[in-house]
Amino acid sequence: MRDKMNKDINNSANLARETKFREQFQEEEEVSILDYLMIIASNLRFIVITTLLFVIFGLFIAIFSKPEYTATARVIRETPSSPGMSSSIAALRGFGLNLGGGATGLNPETIPEILKSKDVYLNVAMGQYHFKDIDSTMSFIDYLEWKSNSSGILGTIKKYTIGLPGTIVRSLKKNLKLEGNNQENPDLLLLTKSEKDAIEIIENMLSVDIARESGIMTITGIAGEPILAANIVKNTIEQLTFKVRTIYTQKSRDNVNFIRDRFNETAIDLEKAEEELAKFLDSNKNPKEAKLEVEIERLRRQVNFKSQLYQEFQSQLTQAEIELQRIDPVLTVIEQPSPPLEKSGPKRKLTVILALFLGAGFSIGFVFMKEYLANLNKEEESRDKLKVIEDNLKKMKQSFFQIFSKKTEK
Repeated sequence: MRDKMNKDINNSANLARETKFREQFQEEEEVSILDYLMIIASNLRFIVITTLLFVIFGLFIAIFSKPEYTATARVIRETPSSPGMSSSIAALRGFGLNLGGGATGLNPETIPEILKSKDVYLNVAMGQYHFKDIDSTMSFIDYLEWKSNSSGILGTIKKYTIGLPGTIVRSLKKNLKLEGNNQENPDLLLLTKSEKDAIEIIENMLSVDIARESGIMTITGIAGEPILAANIVKNTIEQLTFKVRTIYTQKSRDNVNFIRDRFNETAIDLEKAEEELAKFLDSNKNPKEAKLEVEIERLRRQVNFKSQLYQEFQSQLTQAEIELQRIDPVLTVIEQPSPPLEKSGPKRKLTVILALFLGAGFSIGFVFMKEYLANLNKEEESRDKLKVIEDNLKKMKQSFFQIFSKKTEK
């Protein structure tokens, strides 16, 4: 009976302690929330002013940002079929000639990477576009040069007075680069500053998205004018198609060039063989010796061989040129780009809302950080005071022991 009573008393005590702990935790939670609200209330003016400044800045950006127009086009990436080897090529290989052939390594997955190449972007930038702000048609490169050099009358005067030495130096550098590109390094893509800037701008204006299931490639262009955006996308498709065709037909063009060179060489060899036979016949009009007849037969066989080879190369050159012309395109446009009717940006409402949330978040975070640092400084001051007290107690303790030790010695 007594054990049961003790057990009930212990359970009651534990329950009381748990209840007290919950009440304390609830009280601390309420106090912490109240503290946060009190910090916000005491700094409400700063929070409101900062948020308003952010909203005003957002409104400024939304109002004065240049409009953006988005044009899109959809393209199907087809896997090109390799041109087959004709019977004429087989016949030429029977003469011991290797005309190459084989795959180019081009597949639909590589086409977006080709689009991102600098030479494609450069060709897009070199296209002719109409710019409304200057009411003129020119390339992107010329437009950037015009903007950098023609910033009003003062800019023109500055260019040909104070900036004349720099203009001359830039012109010389540009000429040197062009000469180097054409003569010393024909395979290198040497760019001027304006060309580099134009490539970067075109790269930022264009984007490519590929649908996983269908494989359709969507090319998107963003510009400050609707017609300009559509023309940039259109020119991009044209340059991409040309680049892909160039890569794909490289092997066929190499074969055409090879056959043409061999055809020209064979024509020269045939002409020499015919001249040699004619000279021999002219100098030996009545050949009676067997040795002369054998030589004539040898020269005639050589002329016949060169003649057959010449005809074979002529036939193969014609067929190779026809095959090169009839290669199917590897890109099919299923949706042409068109000038957008409405602006795609800037989204003014979204800009203002983001500015509102950013301002509120920044100001509240700043206030809490300030309060935290202030409390941290107070804690450090308390620690410093405790350290001073502790040091004084240690000194008193040391002095007491010194006095006590002196008295014991006496």
